[in-house]
Amino acid sequence: MRLNSRPQDKCPACQANTHQLISLPAYPVTEFYEPWTQDFSPSGFFDQTLRFCDECSHLFLGTVLDAKFIYSNYLTTSASSAGALVCLDNLQAFIQKNLVNFDRFSTIIDIGGNDSSLLSRYANLGKKLINVDPNATGPDYIEHMNVFFEDMELSQFRTIRNKVVFCSHTLEHVEDPAKFINEISKSLNDEDVLFMQFPSLESLTRYMRFDQVCHQHINYFSLSSISRLLEKMGLVIEQHEFDEEHFGTLRLMARRQSAGRLSGIQPPAIERHSVLSAYERFRAFYAALNQAIHPLFERDGAGFGAGLMVPTLAYHLSVIGQLSYIYDDNKAKHNNRFVNLKARILPPDPSVYKKPMMVTSISTKSAARAIYRKLANEGAEYIVMPIICS
Repeated sequence: MRLNSRPQDKCPACQANTHQLISLPAYPVTEFYEPWTQDFSPSGFFDQTLRFCDECSHLFLGTVLDAKFIYSNYLTTSASSAGALVCLDNLQAFIQKNLVNFDRFSTIIDIGGNDSSLLSRYANLGKKLINVDPNATGPDYIEHMNVFFEDMELSQFRTIRNKVVFCSHTLEHVEDPAKFINEISKSLNDEDVLFMQFPSLESLTRYMRFDQVCHQHINYFSLSSISRLLEKMGLVIEQHEFDEEHFGTLRLMARRQSAGRLSGIQPPAIERHSVLSAYERFRAFYAALNQAIHPLFERDGAGFGAGLMVPTLAYHLSVIGQLSYIYDDNKAKHNNRFVNLKARILPPDPSVYKKPMMVTSISTKSAARAIYRKLANEGAEYIVMPIICS
């Protein structure tokens, strides 16, 4: 597999000089599958780093892979991910709690709306619905703008008054978040409201979930770094919350900065050493776990769950690379494998539950727990949940 890549050392959020914090040599790409054959030549590995900005507490990838190629081959949809749907439920509840007089808004724009799962929830309110996404799909009553985020020009929406803008789990994918936020800012009027959610550095560090680091998630914003970036672009955070259901989400509501409207938050800085310390504890945990479970899985064990983040988990838990089979309910994945893992993806049958089973799709709490419940209900005799906090 060949992908164009470029290095970055300036902070994407504030353009400050940064430090390389963590080296990830030969790091696997995720969500690239190929038909299973007896012969296997693993591919899809790139040297990667994590860099940290002391100025604004922002973590980001030091090597950025070709986004247009990645999202031209993007398979994930919101409707197919239980974790993503739970996260949309929670975002919708956050919107309902914080948006007073929703009836006065005429238009809803979802930037990064994917298959329109979020917009479809507002179908019966008589509002104009617009999905801006390189892979925008969904019902005909929703207007679809198929455009890459790097090519996005949103100032045209400034003429639409009284609108709500959603941006759910999109910011982490964007190569130039400052340009992206600036485009959103240019689209907003004083009465408009912006809701965003994305994986947070606070959760990544607190719960030591570095297995969630992947080539698609370029940015790991903290409350500090996103607050500074929004304010630089003339926006202020009015409400925010953390949610651990899906990639450790930070969720916020923001508006244009105007007279008398100031941010009510003073985010604490995150120190470089605390991120590095969390990563070292994470590595120690998986080294010990790998040693403990290797004898159980080296001959007859199997995985359950071929979610997109399995290769990054396998990077830290090498016993996964020795598995011959990963079982999954998704028919589209059957008789395939990840380009960087030999395991054949198969549908489950009753006989597999006699084997030691590892939950291999753990990128979100809801997904990991759902698979564990399924295995327990089906009578699996041995279940390993390889996760620090779930």
